[in-house]
Amino acid sequence: MMPFSPEFERAAYMVIVIVDTAHKGGMNLPDGYDHGTTRAYRLCRPVCNPCKAANTAAQGARRAARLAAGMPEDAHGKPSGYSYWNCRCRRCSIAVLGEPKQGQSTRAERRAASDEALAGQLTRVVRYRYEILPDPVVGRALRRTIGAARYVYNSAVAFARDHRRETGKYPALAGQSNAIIAEPRSRLPWLAAVPHAVLSAALRDAQRAQQNHLSSLAGQRRGPKVAAPQMRKKSHGGSVSLSDGAFRIAGGWQNTGRTGGRLHLGKHIGTVGVRWSRPLPSDPTTATVVLTPDGRWWVSFVVREALALTKPQNPGRVAGVDLGLTHFATIAYSDGRFEKIDNPRFLLKQERKLAHMQRDLARMQGPTRGRKASKRWDKQRRRVARLHTHIANQREHFARREAAQLIRENQGIVVETLNIAGLGQSKVGKSVYDTAWGIFLRALQEGSVKRGRDLIVLPRFFPGSRKCSACGTVDGPKPLRVRSWTCPECGATHDRDVNAAVNHLEYAYQVAALAAEDLTALDLAAGLAERLNARGWGVGQHMAPPRDTTPCEASNGRTGWERKLLARRRRSRRSALRRKHVRNRGARTVTSQAAQGVAGDAGGIARGFQRNRPVKASELPRKSRAE
Repeated sequence: MMPFSPEFERAAYMVIVIVDTAHKGGMNLPDGYDHGTTRAYRLCRPVCNPCKAANTAAQGARRAARLAAGMPEDAHGKPSGYSYWNCRCRRCSIAVLGEPKQGQSTRAERRAASDEALAGQLTRVVRYRYEILPDPVVGRALRRTIGAARYVYNSAVAFARDHRRETGKYPALAGQSNAIIAEPRSRLPWLAAVPHAVLSAALRDAQRAQQNHLSSLAGQRRGPKVAAPQMRKKSHGGSVSLSDGAFRIAGGWQNTGRTGGRLHLGKHIGTVGVRWSRPLPSDPTTATVVLTPDGRWWVSFVVREALALTKPQNPGRVAGVDLGLTHFATIAYSDGRFEKIDNPRFLLKQERKLAHMQRDLARMQGPTRGRKASKRWDKQRRRVARLHTHIANQREHFARREAAQLIRENQGIVVETLNIAGLGQSKVGKSVYDTAWGIFLRALQEGSVKRGRDLIVLPRFFPGSRKCSACGTVDGPKPLRVRSWTCPECGATHDRDVNAAVNHLEYAYQVAALAAEDLTALDLAAGLAERLNARGWGVGQHMAPPRDTTPCEASNGRTGWERKLLARRRRSRRSALRRKHVRNRGARTVTSQAAQGVAGDAGGIARGFQRNRPVKASELPRKSRAE
């Protein structure tokens, strides 16, 4: 640092001496002004201590006189009342500081507002799911929380399994919290950092899974048998449940529109942004944060939703639905129309791409005992998971769209009872699961309750495909390869799917006829049986014979031009396969269609993928003179 010059130091010294002598000797003040008075305070610069003391005393005297005289009434609610009169009432504070910020509403206030919004309406309990976008810090906190919950769940499963192995009995529920949560938290810091409520929820999930398994073994639980709970894997993602006191939505559940508030998941996790695709209908009671295998984060809220009872577009119309594999559904309507919905086969279309991706995954270094997986393996695993998620989303969107259309257009819907789990174990199990029958039936049940429709479920062994819709004769069993058959009594030729849909529709009118005598005989959606006659079903009306509304129905299931088109496509596929596997364009014998994997449907399937191409104008059927 360079030293100051002698001239600069001498000038600074002279200024200090002059200022000091001015304060001590009264220099630089006009005549009649003395230090220690309020008059000298304005001219004394820099201010000396006597002048400061005199000015402070004068301010106190003026404030005391002002308060003794009282504040004028017209000064309230103005900035001068807050600053000059030193009034801190609500009116003066709002005039200067603005409206005070609203504090967080209590749980009782949120529940009261939710009950008021749903007052006088029929409600149901549903889940609303949204995607969340946590930042890296919050994402790591969420992963630690999910890992701790997974550790508690797996510990509970292992504890019950070891106890049964040693004693022959499952352990009692009492006392498990101390052994599985309290004791490990005292020696594991990363487990102690997670709230006890989150770990208790994971323990309850494991105990509930164990109880469901025991109830299923004892025959106390309806439905298929429930297996014993298994260990949760890290690669499968995970979830964590939070009670209503452990999370908070900025602005309340009413602030969940397109630009809604952020979601606070407690101080141990943080705040995340939410893609509010739709507003919440009421105050949520539980929030579940889910990490899917493809690396995306979701949150689902348990809420109460009001039923939206509406009238169908075709009042009084009933639809009989027959589900299948070649066609997703064949629907017969009470006005005489019927239609066939093609099976999209989403998994079959992506099966070749999925096989390539899984082969690449198998070649990479995966997780083994004592060795971590490589980063390339983890990236490829997420690619495979994203493709599976894409296929599942397509399948669910298609099934829910078709169910919504049926709910929107018809008052009554007749569906069959299917053992989907049992069919999944057969040789067509992959095709059964690819059709999404379970999602479709569940969407119909939920939509019928919400919109006020009548959903009739057929008995388990209803002979829809074996019964003649013309005369009522029940013929022998019909394998899946039989697509059309002739009734031995009346000689009528039936398409398998259309005949089953018509029989389902006839069953609906039989049930409607019994409704006038005994409503308990109906197997309708919960709470909707009394609306059967009030919605204009027309129990005594005559059902018109079904007429074809699609260009793909004939006595054998296909028209002549479709058979010609199918044969042409088969020949082109055989030629393509021969050109692919024969080098130098040499002659080679082509194997049978079964060996080539060619199916007999109109879309055409060759070697695991579906060929879709637009129909040429030359392939369309020519109109006859009668038309």
